[in-house]
Amino acid sequence: MLSEAIRETFLSRGADELTSTLAAQMAVTAFIAAVNRWLDLDSDQPLPNIVHDTLAALRAVTADPPRRRTTRQSASRPSTRTCP
Repeated sequence: MLSEAIRETFLSRGADELTSTLAAQMAVTAFIAAVNRWLDLDSDQPLPNIVHDTLAALRAVTADPPRRRTTRQSASRPSTRTCP
């Protein structure tokens, strides 16, 4: 499995188990999303460009994840949750 091979590579380079697993799964998910987008597009855009754009979107969402306000939070108190 691709994610397992990527995870093992991260581990062999000194990354911890959690980081290796998350990075591997995110890499595979991003690649699948890019390939699906590439197949759905009606253009001559090369796959590497779409992979690059997909990884940029992933970096953006992980650097500053969207936050949702729950009904229990007051309007004056910002959310501190990073996961929905």
